[in-house]
Amino acid sequence: IYNLPKNKAPYPDRFTGEFYQTFIEEITPILHKVVQKIETERQLVKSMYETSITLIVKPEEDITRIKL
Repeated sequence: IYNLPKNKAPYPDRFTGEFYQTFIEEITPILHKVVQKIETERQLVKSMYETSITLIVKPEEDITRIKL
């Protein structure tokens, strides 16, 4: 957590590294419980199977050529 860049949101929750660093004392027990549950049940929490993909177009890119 301490090595996360402060002004970037590296995870889908969109919280920045600064948020995690500021609230590390509050977040640590929650993360600990999640890891314990995964270890006990040998199964990931459903939300860990979710993903989000965002296309970021470069300013000089012609977006009319992008096909989805």
